[in-house]
Amino acid sequence: MKEDSDSNKKYTEDDIIQMLKFLIDNIFVLFGGTVFQQIPGIPMGTNCAPLLADLFLYPYEADFIQFLLSSGIKQLASQFHFTFRYIDGVLSINNPKFKDHLHEIYPHGVQIKETTESDRSASYLDILLYDYLNTSLYNKRDDLSFHIINFLFMSCNIPSSPANGVFVSQMIRYARACSKYDDFIIRARRLADPSERVMKERAAIKRTRAKVFNLWVGPFNPFVSVTHPDTAKLLLKSSEPKPVFEPGGYFFIKNWLGMGLLLSYGPKWERNRRLLTPAFHFDILKPYIQVYNDVADLFMNNIASCKDSKNCVEIYNLVSLATLDTMLRCAFSYNDGVQTTSNPLKYPDWIYYFTQDGKDEKRLCDYVHKFAEDIIAARRKSLTEDKSQLKKRHLDFLDILITAKDQDGLGLSDEDIRAEVDTFLFEGHDTTASAISWAAYYLGKHPDMQEEVYQEVKRLTQGKEYFTWENINECKHLTMFVKESMRCSSPVPGVVRHLTKPFNFDGVTIPAGMRVAVLIHQINHHPDVWDEPEVFRPERFLEDASKERDPYAYVPFSAGPRNCIGQRFAMDEIKVLLARWLLR
Repeated sequence: MKEDSDSNKKYTEDDIIQMLKFLIDNIFVLFGGTVFQQIPGIPMGTNCAPLLADLFLYPYEADFIQFLLSSGIKQLASQFHFTFRYIDGVLSINNPKFKDHLHEIYPHGVQIKETTESDRSASYLDILLYDYLNTSLYNKRDDLSFHIINFLFMSCNIPSSPANGVFVSQMIRYARACSKYDDFIIRARRLADPSERVMKERAAIKRTRAKVFNLWVGPFNPFVSVTHPDTAKLLLKSSEPKPVFEPGGYFFIKNWLGMGLLLSYGPKWERNRRLLTPAFHFDILKPYIQVYNDVADLFMNNIASCKDSKNCVEIYNLVSLATLDTMLRCAFSYNDGVQTTSNPLKYPDWIYYFTQDGKDEKRLCDYVHKFAEDIIAARRKSLTEDKSQLKKRHLDFLDILITAKDQDGLGLSDEDIRAEVDTFLFEGHDTTASAISWAAYYLGKHPDMQEEVYQEVKRLTQGKEYFTWENINECKHLTMFVKESMRCSSPVPGVVRHLTKPFNFDGVTIPAGMRVAVLIHQINHHPDVWDEPEVFRPERFLEDASKERDPYAYVPFSAGPRNCIGQRFAMDEIKVLLARWLLR
């Protein structure tokens, strides 16, 4: 119990708890383990934290000023004229006299923190002025020790119109307030916060055991999402197209990849799928074992060169170069030292096209397309002049694309071939590198399982480093380990389709024209499908256990007619590189 000396009022423990609860409820909101900031403009027309601070601090400041005046110390009092209560609740301007007299103004234990550390910057409301004429946004919550969500989840129950309006108006406000582009980008990213927000949302949804739900990605992109084999199979069994020409879909890679198997649809997709299927027959894939091993040799050398480094090594970068090397060799028979003369790759994000790099995209895409077109033209000419080449060496992906004919004797155009080669490089490079990197992580995390897989690989190779085609089919423990790694950390977290007709998902009818996301990562962690889904357990993929499981419960390469045509190629590459890595 505490007594207020001014009013002789006694406060009980419950009173204090209620007052603290009031403060918390009117400043921050705790929901689902996440702290949300109350958006200024919702309660009381403003966030009440500055108001409460003003009410608390003002009496002490007023008493001090009154004391100076009544004591005849008017000169000192005048020096505080521009100090108190003109700026936000926590501090005012930098005044040396103010700092000198803090101990006289406030009771012991009250600390006043300056908004700025020098006279080179100052904040007024939420505008930060710094250097000479530069401005940015000021938000004291940025300095808090815990993460604050600055914008409500787009899948909450707030109507989309005001929610979108708030988002757009905030972006416009940021653009006006920030004189430097970098400051605007920092603010915009904090406002959207898509990756962490979406993952937290999905984790919360997983606990509800939902099979279908609505998800917003940004303020304008609603997705119906399915997370269970029962609902996923309805879509995956169909040939519904990808959303290529609309925001939130695959439009951001269309200029690069063209209309290959990943993005095409209808008769074009059906024809090209038939023509490309022979490229992934066992007889074609088998000679690639030499490529996998050659690439693994260079990869091992790169790993060995890092062993004496005192710094942590980002494995993904090295693995990514290795998978790109494999793709180029298998697609073009192109070997130009990718792993030894690497260049940094830039990946687009949601703001990519507003940057200077984004403006250069067309030029860079033209360059990549010209590179592919030159190789295609040279190969066509070479095969025309000497058709016996097709019998003298193993066929690469480009050979098969050039020689493929449909039932009418028609082949693929150069544009189609370029699109398929670009798609092959994209799908087989990035996702495979992710799968290998995650598998390496789990091998390090579970040394007992690593030893078991190592002993199997050692037994199969019988003292040789080279991993054979027969070894690929015999490494049961390695295969189970890779599958469980891809279940726990899905290289492709989801795929999206555009509905051309209404679908009924778990009693919910979704109209034509909507986008539906099959969240593979969520399916791989659904508690109704997997026992203890967060536990790493390779024995889930023992033959007997797999037979009893719904075939749509594990779809790392998607499923149905639009599944990944190169999944056998990818699994072989993953197993060879990991096996060689373990042997080394």
